[in-house]
Amino acid sequence: MILNYIANYIIQNNAINQDFFSKHVNLRKGATDIGYGLRPTHPLEKAAKNPGF
Repeated sequence: MILNYIANYIIQNNAINQDFFSKHVNLRKGATDIGYGLRPTHPLEKAAKNPGF
């Protein structure tokens, strides 16, 4: 939880080393609404758009 706060603070205050970030970080969008890791027959898992990830 504390690391999440620190990361959020760094991003919000633009305290990022842009050179390091551009060389070493690769951001990608992944699948969303991947379910809850439940059995395939569970209603919440059936309702997910991309279950099974």
